[in-house]
Amino acid sequence: MELSYSSRRRLELSYSPLRRRERQRERGGEREREREREREREREREREREREREREKRERERDRDRERDRRDSDSEREDLAERSLALSLLSLSLSSLVSSLSLSLLSLSRLARSRRFSSLALSRSLSALSHLSVSCIKAREENKEAFLKVDRLFIDGREYKPSAWERGETNSIIG
Repeated sequence: MELSYSSRRRLELSYSPLRRRERQRERGGEREREREREREREREREREREREREREKRERERDRDRERDRRDSDSEREDLAERSLALSLLSLSLSSLVSSLSLSLLSLSRLARSRRFSSLALSRSLSALSHLSVSCIKAREENKEAFLKVDRLFIDGREYKPSAWERGETNSIIG
């Protein structure tokens, strides 16, 4: 059945709002899809910012760890330097005492060999030895702290540990 021009026109006009609505829906759907794509891009940017924050956080932690390691190694080097200095001082004091003792014993033996071994010379020698023993005691006390700074001391392949160190008396350490 053929429709007249006027009927067809009315029919088209009646459908035209439907078509307009349909086109609007299509455009609205297109806009909605565009908004959804924009939201997805925004979520992706947010995820990227989060990854960047995590990366920066890990980098800061790594930097803190490096700094802590550097401080620890500096501290260890300082401790080793202090121990080395303490051993050097101890060695120097002991060498000095041994030299003084050797000289005193040599002087006593020379005095004993001579025929002029008088009580005055003997009292002087004993006084010198007494003074030397007081010096030895003072040096031992002065170097006690230096010796305590050393964890282990090896002499002729044997290990010696300071007894105060073994007892945990480290509060008296100066330094």
